[in-house]
Amino acid sequence: MINLVFDYDGTLHNSMKIYAQSFRKCCELMKADGESVREYSEDEIKSYIGMDAKSMWNRFRPCLPQEKKDRYSSFIGANMLELIQGGRAELYDGVPELLSRLKDKYRLIFLSCCKRDYMQAHIKAFELNKFFTDFYCTEDFSFAPKYKVFETVKDKYSGQYIIIGDRYTDIETALKHKIKSIGCLYGYGNEAELARADVKVNTIEQLAEELI
Repeated sequence: MINLVFDYDGTLHNSMKIYAQSFRKCCELMKADGESVREYSEDEIKSYIGMDAKSMWNRFRPCLPQEKKDRYSSFIGANMLELIQGGRAELYDGVPELLSRLKDKYRLIFLSCCKRDYMQAHIKAFELNKFFTDFYCTEDFSFAPKYKVFETVKDKYSGQYIIIGDRYTDIETALKHKIKSIGCLYGYGNEAELARADVKVNTIEQLAEELI
């Protein structure tokens, strides 16, 4: 059986619906704490989606004490969980229908650079266990790189693999393991990040055409 390994944020989930609001609320908290903050553009905020929390804060505020990074990271995470549980999260149009069709043809595996409680909230909100055989988040592996976590996936499930995602970490995983990749240009990565993807798609519809 062919295994489809899906990234989640920016590939299946329209993350900006909840992340932008949570990010901006965190900036308000930082400002109240006396930190220097400014207005951040949509593109700037999007650039952090798909990164694990540690990498995001090391890029966004590298000089911030770790205690504050952890506090603000937890704040964003808690705010997003509230939004998910309140029904504010959204999958891209057509995703449930696509997954429903794919699960009868492939084994679907979820692999995301997210925290476990975030992953579990989405599983519950969208009944993702109807589609996916297994779920992996990098927090369970001390936020190891995706290509390292994928070694666990590959050891568990035999067969061919296709990696599907919108950031370089997805393409990197495919390259390191010499497997096919599909880069999703509709997500939060850019052309340069996805340059080495075997196939590139601009919409969910094009992704469906490639796989069905």
